[in-house]
Amino acid sequence: MAKIWFRLVTLAALLAMLAWLVGHETWAGLAVVVEGYM
Repeated sequence: MAKIWFRLVTLAALLAMLAWLVGHETWAGLAVVVEGYM
C-alpha cells in the first residue's frame, strides 16, 4: 500500500511542478529552445 501512496504523492508533486512551470517559465524556455534549433 505504501508504494502506491508514494507513487501518487510523487505524481501529484510532479504534476504540480509541471503546472507551475507551464504557468511561469516554460513558454519562455520553449521559445529560446525553438529559436536555438531554428
